[in-house]
Amino acid sequence: MGLLENVSEAEIRALGIDALRRWRQREIAATRQPRDPIERHTGAVFSLHGDLGLELVKLLAEQKDVRNVDANRLKEAFQEDAAMFRAWMNPVAEFIWWLVRAGLAVEHTYGNKSPDPSRFHARVFPSSMRMTARGVRFLDGSDDDPLLPGFLDRIKLRCPGLPDGVVALLSDARECVDRCLLRPAVILMGVAYELTIEVAISDLVNKGLLNKSTLELEAGRRLKRLRELLAREDIKQLLPERDDRRRADAACDFADQLRLSRNDAAHTRPAYDYEHAGETEEFLVSAGRHLPGLWLLAHQSQ
Repeated sequence: MGLLENVSEAEIRALGIDALRRWRQREIAATRQPRDPIERHTGAVFSLHGDLGLELVKLLAEQKDVRNVDANRLKEAFQEDAAMFRAWMNPVAEFIWWLVRAGLAVEHTYGNKSPDPSRFHARVFPSSMRMTARGVRFLDGSDDDPLLPGFLDRIKLRCPGLPDGVVALLSDARECVDRCLLRPAVILMGVAYELTIEVAISDLVNKGLLNKSTLELEAGRRLKRLRELLAREDIKQLLPERDDRRRADAACDFADQLRLSRNDAAHTRPAYDYEHAGETEEFLVSAGRHLPGLWLLAHQSQ
């Protein structure tokens, strides 16, 4: 299929998510029609060719500005094992298994049934898949979901000069969430924030706004010194805008919550369980939202 030529796995993931969202919107609209609840569909089961394949072909054609594409014909490649095993379909196969690995969908049905039992063909790839509860929330959720492509790019854009080490730690945290490894994700988020705080404090020390001894304090006391700095009058030289000072203060508050959660996650007997993916995903979203406020303390002091 020429439409898949030179399309990366990352691009297919982004387009695949958009395709499933289009299918989901269409499915939700259809489920509103039957008055009898027994006749109502779940809105969670999609076929690889008639739903995902059809929408993905349309999106690829739009992206490449290809006119007069017969999407109904090209979508058939998504229900043929012979096509799915081709090298040009690798990004699509990776997207399908990513959905499973991330806990967003599971295989629903295999095989193409025929009125003639002798013509039944058992497929290697699923013919349809079912979105999990987490997958449905993912499709219906906001655009700042950490599993969406571009999540880390937005953080880097909002935090100019952010160290590569911080980005790498957040990337690793997202990979953990991607695989439902929730305790490691929280720990890595906490380390990313502590590295950011170290850089910010070093810059503030060079600026003469904090003592060098601040770097030797444990994490909780470092944050206390930052909060004390934000309450001082001379902070206005660094952050003259009141809204910026509020963002930095809110970021310090979140960093303290994250510090406590990171410590708890590293214990052999944590106070909280780490079995709720949605909660950890919200933590990662909040980490992305608050990091620019924390980075103000470093970026503005340069």
